Amino acid sequence: MYAAQLCRPDVMYAVCKLSRYLNEPTMAHMTQAKRVLIYLYTTKNNGITYGKKIHGIIGHNIIYGYADADFASDLNSRKSTTGWIFMYNGGAISWRSHQQSVIALSTSEAEYMALSDAAKEARSLLKLNKTLETNSLDNIKIFEDNRGALRWTSTLSEPNRTKHIDVAYHHIREWVKLGAITILPVETSLQLADAMTKALPRPQHEFLLGKYCGEPLAF
Repeated sequence: MYAAQLCRPDVMYAVCKLSRYLNEPTMAHMTQAKRVLIYLYTTKNNGITYGKKIHGIIGHNIIYGYADADFASDLNSRKSTTGWIFMYNGGAISWRSHQQSVIALSTSEAEYMALSDAAKEARSLLKLNKTLETNSLDNIKIFEDNRGALRWTSTLSEPNRTKHIDVAYHHIREWVKLGAITILPVETSLQLADAMTKALPRPQHEFLLGKYCGEPLAF
């Protein structure tokens, strides 16, 4: 948990998934836990590096995030998984993977709730940035690959599809309206939060790892 929460976002999903079975683990869970330990050992030189080029600029004061959800991924409860990750100066600074507390009725609804959860972190990062930086940010961009969820953050024209969603998730609309948060589309293949919601094929996992962690560190 220490590694997953502070320096190894690439194992966040696996650790959170296994943590659901801490009270009554089976041999299958222990086998998967050993695989995570083996992965951590064989990639022990991996780490997050900052100061990489961002659109040709090094060290630019930009915070941006990605939000994603895996719809009805839990076969027992049919609850979806939320995942988000925020980047700064070329590396990941904040990320989360967790099971949603209520059952979403559609992919767009699951993605909308994931966006809302990411927006809370974005608001926190804006406050922190204002405390630390002289030229502080007044906006954070969050990238989302579901067009329905993206549209719901800025329009009230589809009340029949959103009126049943808990009011706690609708706070994102106010912050989008105020201009503090901007939701932008992104291709699914470039969705960095995808690794926070599901197990990925090795090529895609390594591709995303390089995006938010950088190259292995040299010791």
